[in-house]
Amino acid sequence: MPQSGASSPPCSYRPLMPLVLALMTGMSVGAWLPGYLWIAAGAVLTIAAVSIRNVMKAGRRFLLPISFCTLVGYLAVQPWLADTLPEDHVSRFDGKQYWKIRGRVVETPEVNRDRWRFVLAAEALQAAGRTRVVSGRVLVTGRGDWPGADCGDRVAFTGRLSAIHGFANPGGFDYERFLAFRAIRVRTYAKARSLQVLSRSETGRWQNRLDKSRARLAEAMETALAASEPSTVLLLKALLLGQSGGLPDHLRQDFNRAGVGHVLAISGLHIGMVAAFCFGAATRLLVWIPWVLRRAWARKGAALFSLVPVLGYGMLAGLSPSTRRAVIMVMVFLLGYWVGRRPDRFNTLALAALVILVIYPPALFSISFQLSFVAVLAILAGLKTMPAPGLKSEHPKLGALLCRLAEFVWVSVLAILGTLPLVTHYFNQVSLAGPAVNLVVVPLVGLVVVPTGLAGVAATCLSTDLAALLWKTAALGVDLIRMTVAWTAQWPWASVQCVTPNSMEIGLYYLLAAGLIFRRSLPRPRVVFACLLCLCVVDAGYWTYQRFGRRELRLTAMDVGQGTASLIEFPKGYTALVDGGGFSDNSSFDVGRQIVAPFLWRRKIRTVDLVVLSHANSDHLNGLRYILQHFQVGQVWSNGEGADSAGYKRWQELVRESGAAVPSIARMSAWKSLPGVEIEILAPPPDFRWRSATEHWRDLNNNSLVLRVRYKNVSILCTGDIMAAAETEMLDRIGSQRLSSTILLVPHHGSRSSSTLRFLEAVHPREALISAGWRNRFGFPHVDVLNRLNRLGVRTWCTAQDGAVSIVTNGDTYRIAPSRRHQ
Repeated sequence: MPQSGASSPPCSYRPLMPLVLALMTGMSVGAWLPGYLWIAAGAVLTIAAVSIRNVMKAGRRFLLPISFCTLVGYLAVQPWLADTLPEDHVSRFDGKQYWKIRGRVVETPEVNRDRWRFVLAAEALQAAGRTRVVSGRVLVTGRGDWPGADCGDRVAFTGRLSAIHGFANPGGFDYERFLAFRAIRVRTYAKARSLQVLSRSETGRWQNRLDKSRARLAEAMETALAASEPSTVLLLKALLLGQSGGLPDHLRQDFNRAGVGHVLAISGLHIGMVAAFCFGAATRLLVWIPWVLRRAWARKGAALFSLVPVLGYGMLAGLSPSTRRAVIMVMVFLLGYWVGRRPDRFNTLALAALVILVIYPPALFSISFQLSFVAVLAILAGLKTMPAPGLKSEHPKLGALLCRLAEFVWVSVLAILGTLPLVTHYFNQVSLAGPAVNLVVVPLVGLVVVPTGLAGVAATCLSTDLAALLWKTAALGVDLIRMTVAWTAQWPWASVQCVTPNSMEIGLYYLLAAGLIFRRSLPRPRVVFACLLCLCVVDAGYWTYQRFGRRELRLTAMDVGQGTASLIEFPKGYTALVDGGGFSDNSSFDVGRQIVAPFLWRRKIRTVDLVVLSHANSDHLNGLRYILQHFQVGQVWSNGEGADSAGYKRWQELVRESGAAVPSIARMSAWKSLPGVEIEILAPPPDFRWRSATEHWRDLNNNSLVLRVRYKNVSILCTGDIMAAAETEMLDRIGSQRLSSTILLVPHHGSRSSSTLRFLEAVHPREALISAGWRNRFGFPHVDVLNRLNRLGVRTWCTAQDGAVSIVTNGDTYRIAPSRRHQ
């Protein structure tokens, strides 16, 4: 590689890399700050005009193309984020009206047992004898026997349209934007009995045939491997056909803990293995052809030949988004051999990324695209820093083998280090065993499982017995992988949970890495590293102060849907989590794993000093189970009343395993260990179980643990799900003075059976926080409760509309901020 100098700037040798990075920057800014469409368009036209003039005058301006690509990137993502939709867009019919919806299936339906999901291009809505022609996409989910609709088929069903409404927590996953990037703004639920196929597709026939071929191959594998472990069959189908949807969650977690979760998705690793095998085989065959040798076309011919199996394997794997990106990237790499004798790998990588982003700009925000692009970039940049093996051997073949092994280890280390910030940001887990386990798993996948398994796929055309033999051989490799992963994942040191790095910290990491790799090219490396290290120290100091130095109290009522979860961050770093939200079945959606834990990690919290369970209903309890498993917990407070549910039994097991202290209600009431802060247990009374014999109104809801937290002159009342009878009993027992609070977490999600006028007058809050799900089936919060609060002059916030609501107070004044800003 030529050295960059005054006469040959880096951008002239690798012009695509800075342009693609500028395009990515513009897209990121466009997603973060959308809406300034006309300003960006005007700037693009101005820069284009100036660039054309400079080219005509043979001028050279480095910043103009960079600025142009940045603005084009900004404009490229705006169509997906635009608030203005056509008048006939299906999202305009969002509401309680039931429609007969007609349209065309535009993606291969996802069917998992009795649950299914597909994307519909809506064509018409019919109700009350009227038909409305509409446009736009709808996400359709349902349960029951799948009627067998394929991609491209026209279908009809009855359903109610609902706008996409995700959980809105600070820094959390933006589900609305995620679906907007797929051009989906509305969803519906369909019953299987109402779904009917109107006509079969002609245009989607090739996709349907491919899907049916994959299904037949999967059935053939299951038959051939009937005697094998079920998890082995599932893993083999995931590695060969991309059918990873049926993998159990515990198996995925084991692979992630072992640092080899990337092999479960058919992406650059698998496609690259197929390309490398075919390229090597074709090269060795073509060198025997004199005509090819005279023209030095051995590598070019091999690259051209390899395009066919690469594309074929991508189609066999279902052409999922990650597979499509890998196929495009590998194909661009292969076609790079026709550009010149020695195509630059950085330019080739940039060209692959450019092709992907031009075809589909939102691909930039996909985790798989980011991980694959950064991993390849880190490998290309870091290979130049590979330490020399220093091995001298009398046997050249042995020395070459050792050098190849050292290179493989270094590539694995580079990929792990390159993707470390992104993996930590998205998954909050770093595998310490990853480098070692990859040395075992990746060769097994690349040299045994994928080649032998694909040979079995090809052999199905000749002999089912031969195909079965090859698949059984591949299954032996899968068994070795599975045992290695299971053995590694059981060790506590296999992986560690990490807090979430923010954008600045990720940027500092990559700037430091780039500085180390290209330190010889830096004008003043010591000054550059000193500045970067100072920024790291400032960032560490900021978060240390935020966690342990602040003198303010912060309450965050999280948006967990139909449930309750509140985090209280006390001065000097003490934390309390009051309830954790949750659905009745954690297997469908684990609130603790998907919402509560990521929220804590973004706050740099790994230890929860106090976990409070107000009562044992699933919408308060199930989210806490993940917290007990993955965080250090100091104390657990609850009223001790159980529930006859699998969730509560698992909760009891986790409390014992956590080693947290579990004081009685009487000892909770006497607990005062925070300076300037008072936590008081107001209900239920310590003898509530004895009272239940005569007070028949007592149940799980009415026995909720009620806490009053006071910091100087500001107080917070956490009420759980108490109802009118418990409110009256508490008022009669302790009086209204002890109930008076600045902020009220409204009982029972704003149910009509709670928040009596007498209770609200006694509490006399300034702010009322209601935790309820968007358009929940219970109708919470009830209009009567809202009217009572309004009559008393209480400002009301609801997580269904406002998202997570944060209140920060110094003990005298407070400020309040919702996550969802309303126009």
